[in-house]
Amino acid sequence: MDFTIKEISTEEVTLKSPIDKMVIERVISESPCDSVEINIMFTLIIIIMIEEGFILLNEENEVIDIIKIDLQLLKKWQSSSGALQLNLVMCGFNDIPLKLLISPLGATVLVNLVIKELNAETYTTCLTLGSYVFTSRFTSPITYHICTNQLATALKDKVTSAVKSRILSYHGSASASLIGLPEEVLFNIVMYLPIKDINNVSKTCKRLNYVLNKEILWHALLKRDFGVDQCTNDLWKMTYKRKYTEEEDNKLRQAHRHAGSMHDHMDYSDFISYIDNPMWDFM
Repeated sequence: MDFTIKEISTEEVTLKSPIDKMVIERVISESPCDSVEINIMFTLIIIIMIEEGFILLNEENEVIDIIKIDLQLLKKWQSSSGALQLNLVMCGFNDIPLKLLISPLGATVLVNLVIKELNAETYTTCLTLGSYVFTSRFTSPITYHICTNQLATALKDKVTSAVKSRILSYHGSASASLIGLPEEVLFNIVMYLPIKDINNVSKTCKRLNYVLNKEILWHALLKRDFGVDQCTNDLWKMTYKRKYTEEEDNKLRQAHRHAGSMHDHMDYSDFISYIDNPMWDFM
């Protein structure tokens, strides 16, 4: 069967190695027509995991070279449900075995990376098959389009970076990433920051922004900044915003009163629009 592979990317292609492309071509040539795309997806995920610094192992904990990946090996890893189960370790951390589960679910693929030694912590992402692999069957030869860079980014954001950070944290090594840190650690980080810095980091750090959606955090911030430990409606974030606005209002009134400003004569409602700070947009 004649075919071509076209990589769709605005950046430098991820399949830099001729071996990677050779493996993809081999899997395509060996696959039945009705399973070509999912087998390409399986293979791409495995290649990306290896390029991200993970090592593929067999049942005897021997390293599997990427060049050996073919349809027969994919079938060996595949369970009766159609999901692939692979054994991995992170390079340099052979004492922590990992289990990679790749499960086709209709038009999507569920990827789970399980850290077995750490209470089976699992990092997951769900990928739409057609977003990363699709076929132009009405061309001659048939063209298989792959979006390797986008797939690598999706796996890195949701799975590989988190697992790397968690393993480094477990071994007491520093990591530049907050991904993978327990929520209570992120909570403690935020509690050291003044409210304006919390606003700034929320714009640039997805992980911390996730924590900022927790009402329990705003309960703690309300108690820290205003000594308030009760809220009638349990909307701690909105209560914090109201208290912050009132305090800024009082500060402005005091400042303008001493300066003899026309703001002395403003109603409270006038001040609300005046001090409606865009910092609250992140809320």
